[in-house]
Amino acid sequence: MRKRIDTLDATPTKGIFHPMIADYDLNRSICELVDNALDVWVKNKRTKVIVIDIDLDTRQQTIVVQDNAGGLARNDLRFIVSPGESGTSPADETIGIFGVGSKRAVVALAQEVRITTRFHGEVTHQIAFNDEWINDPSWDLDVFETNSIPEGKTVVELFKLREEITKTSVENLKDHLQTTYGKFLINKNVKLKLNA
Repeated sequence: MRKRIDTLDATPTKGIFHPMIADYDLNRSICELVDNALDVWVKNKRTKVIVIDIDLDTRQQTIVVQDNAGGLARNDLRFIVSPGESGTSPADETIGIFGVGSKRAVVALAQEVRITTRFHGEVTHQIAFNDEWINDPSWDLDVFETNSIPEGKTVVELFKLREEITKTSVENLKDHLQTTYGKFLINKNVKLKLNA
């Protein structure tokens, strides 16, 4: 005999973000953001030059990662923060498939995150969250329409960094990016810039 007597709410708690903070260092976190841009570019059939521009400001202690890979559609904005949500499937020829990389990366790097993106044919959207939101049990997140950026562009801005970035951090990241993305960088359609 089997009789349904109740249902359980299996919504994850935001406590899953806390281990992520300890899990990722600067190099790995930046690579997750680069991977995301490359995944979007690959899904878009590599039809144009992709430019990924990383700026580590050691004076202001901020990080900005910009790309022109294609942007996120309004209906896909949940992929930015919902663990396990992803715009890719195992059949896609992409780097990431589990839907946790970029969430871990931004949470591990900064206490305040702002992501601005514009998908083709849409207005520019922005979401922002911080440690206060991470510690709040609600998953609701405001979506804003904001000043226009070029179509296909995404800008990830990180403030109140959890670890200080130094000139040594920048040099180490440069070496790590060259090693990690060497096969991509021989493609003339891939431009990866660091503090350029």
